[in-house]
Amino acid sequence: MDWSFSFLWRSLESLFVDSFITLSLDQCLFSEIEYLLLFDNTLGSTISPKIGQLTKLKSLFFGSNLFTGGLPIGSLQNLTNLEVVNLSDNSYSGALFDAILSWPKIQGLSVDGLPNAQWSRIPTEIGLLTQLENFLGSKMYPMIPTEMTLLSNLSYLYLFDCKAPYGEENAGPTTIPTDIGRLTHLTHLDLEGLQFLTGTLPTELALLTNLKSMNIRLNDITGELPSEIGRMTALTELDVAYMPGVKGTVPSEYGSIAKNLGT
Repeated sequence: MDWSFSFLWRSLESLFVDSFITLSLDQCLFSEIEYLLLFDNTLGSTISPKIGQLTKLKSLFFGSNLFTGGLPIGSLQNLTNLEVVNLSDNSYSGALFDAILSWPKIQGLSVDGLPNAQWSRIPTEIGLLTQLENFLGSKMYPMIPTEMTLLSNLSYLYLFDCKAPYGEENAGPTTIPTDIGRLTHLTHLDLEGLQFLTGTLPTELALLTNLKSMNIRLNDITGELPSEIGRMTALTELDVAYMPGVKGTVPSEYGSIAKNLGT
């Protein structure tokens, strides 16, 4: 590994995180760094605004730590070369979408398990991140904007356990966009526990011919299960449990996936 372009540090003492990044940047020791991987430790500190000087970063992994305080959103907006970001399972705060929308090359994004983040509605501008392949999020605003169906390279979409923030509990229902059939590269779809997710399952889901697993349990979906879903030849896992609004019987077309319905 070329250490002038990469940086991997596991089992790092949290006391040194800010001081290390500050020292390194001040002395230009890692100005060409492309990979900053600090995941799965017990790091507890705030993220230095100096991270915005690492403008050649392609991968940023802060997941599964004990980071707190406000994220330096303005500094993160400078990291326009980011391709893969994992900020999951931490306690920092900040309006993350303000940073995310500044990453035009982003392909993989994991932002689940952030209870203190200031989540707004998923912005319509999300559709401009056309290189995005994997999106994993939770605890954010429970809606799926139609513009998300413009992400033609999307393969993994996980939006689970999403609830409206305090004060917006009566913001109204959301539905699965009928345009979801555009996401023909999608292989995994998880919409478990989206507060206010209502309406019927769109038959356009059957256009997702590469879909292998679909989890839409714990929602307020109504109506009958579309028989078209049973003709999705790649689909092997389907979970529609705990949706009391779903009526009727399981269509015979479900055949081999019936054992995986979880109902």
